[in-house]
Amino acid sequence: MPDPIESLGPTPECPSLETLSAAKSDPAVRRHLETCAHCRGELAMFQEFVAAEPRPEEAADLAWVNAEMERRNPAGAPKVTLAVRLRAWFTLPRLSLAAAALVLLITTKVYLPSRNQQIHSNQQETSQWRSGQIGAIAPIGDQDHPPSALRWESVPDAASYHVRLLEVDGNELWSADVITTSAEFPNTVAAIMLPGRAFQWECTARDSSGHTIASTNLQSFHNLATQR
Repeated sequence: MPDPIESLGPTPECPSLETLSAAKSDPAVRRHLETCAHCRGELAMFQEFVAAEPRPEEAADLAWVNAEMERRNPAGAPKVTLAVRLRAWFTLPRLSLAAAALVLLITTKVYLPSRNQQIHSNQQETSQWRSGQIGAIAPIGDQDHPPSALRWESVPDAASYHVRLLEVDGNELWSADVITTSAEFPNTVAAIMLPGRAFQWECTARDSSGHTIASTNLQSFHNLATQR
């Protein structure tokens, strides 16, 4: 029996992250994503990183970090934004997310401590971050049976929730707006919940004015080809 830990790691058949991010144009890569948990996780984290937007309270920190990095560039070097630098690191051939995370950790520890001490405490940062997150309940990970609905935790002051179901390459299959903390799949979506297929989903909470107040991370699940 294969080691379950090793089965989550990359294999010789795993393409580069750059190739995974262009999966829409390559049927062979899309088929690989359907069966490879490692590549689905790599792609989901990359898509979440690329799509992330800084919060208003983070704008000053990001501007300061970018200014520091530009100041330390060699004279005459072209100036590149922090976001572009980080995206470039993520798209280097065969660059693992662990290595990219290490780069981000080093950047944070080298550039941010003195700035953070000047403007707010770490406890305030943690509180602000968690207040914008929705706890995803199901489906997540391997599924013995194809799910019939999406479920998440309630968000205070939320008037409605917007949910999206995606293929592993980011192509949207279905979306809906609900006022409860679950959304059942219509028959057209239930029909494609076939064994062996993998999907992603996310939920966004909105207030009575239609403004986004919280969201889940991008969630992934895989319908097992055979029941356990």
